[in-house]
Amino acid sequence: MEIVELLRKVVGIPSVFPNEEKLALFVEKFLRKLKYKTRRQYIGRNRFNVIGEIGKGSPSILFYGHLDTVDVCEGWETNPFELKVKNDVAYGLGVYDMKGGLVAILETLKRFRPKNLKIKVAFGVDEENISEGAHFLVSSGWLKDVDFAIVPEAATTYENLGPKMIILGRRGRVAIKIIVRGKSAHGAQPDLGINAIEEASKIIQGLKRLKLRSHKLLGKSTVCPLKFESKVDSLSVPDFAEIVIDRHLVPPETEESVLKEMREMVESLHLRARVEVKFVERNTPFLMPYITPKNNPFVKVVANVVKRRFGEVLYGYGLSVADENYFGARAKIPVVVIGPKGGNCHAPNEWVSISSINDLVEIF
Repeated sequence: MEIVELLRKVVGIPSVFPNEEKLALFVEKFLRKLKYKTRRQYIGRNRFNVIGEIGKGSPSILFYGHLDTVDVCEGWETNPFELKVKNDVAYGLGVYDMKGGLVAILETLKRFRPKNLKIKVAFGVDEENISEGAHFLVSSGWLKDVDFAIVPEAATTYENLGPKMIILGRRGRVAIKIIVRGKSAHGAQPDLGINAIEEASKIIQGLKRLKLRSHKLLGKSTVCPLKFESKVDSLSVPDFAEIVIDRHLVPPETEESVLKEMREMVESLHLRARVEVKFVERNTPFLMPYITPKNNPFVKVVANVVKRRFGEVLYGYGLSVADENYFGARAKIPVVVIGPKGGNCHAPNEWVSISSINDLVEIF
């Protein structure tokens, strides 16, 4: 089966970020054989997006997938870089997130030659990190003529539904760093100091005071401490602590509004320590929420095709972020995420349904 053999090849090319180069070269060669006009978008040494296009006219449709995977974790029962097939299930690192989707794109491009429309395809790097590839892609202006985007990304919230589920939006996300500076003193006389750990603990408890918003489609915003760090090398009151907090947000929340709310919450605690609240520094903007309207004409076309194949079509919304947040929120492109059936994303024994990849090809 062509899909299995192609999946075997891409799984056999390790692409744990930031080492996507070999897989990027593979998809570039694949596109050139199909007569796509290709280019590279470098984000660093040996790291580049592969972009290509074919055809002329309107509409201009984008297929997008990310090349990178997370690293291998403990617990794999098979070699994660060798595809293991058992009936309809294929196991391997990244098969669900998102090499199965990459195969669906490549196989679709091989079978379909556009007439009176333009097909654009982009394979990005760094999605599993801070989306440097997607950020460059949006900033480059290459997407300015795109009317609609299709992303066969893993839908982890709906992993058992596969291509009958269309994802029409995602929550956004920021990461906030809180630095707490207390006052050192001898550990035998703690009252003479200001314990940064104790003060930081009050901030953690204060997170319950935040007024989290709800959205009728994207659900509720969330707050989650990711890091709590402090250290002293002697019998001293710790005078420094650092907290990193994940904050998933929904409209009408913005990165500015959630930072303001966090600062106001900390101020309301009247701590003795000096506290600084700021965003975690990163080289790319945070990913903001987006929603693609269900009545968008391109969404209707996809929904009709899905319904004809499965007898029903379901709509959902992602709880976390992905590269397509940039496309929907920043580039204002209508985005549909429709991925294969699979499971164990970012976990041992990741798997994907082979027949669901074929379903995607037929739908596309």
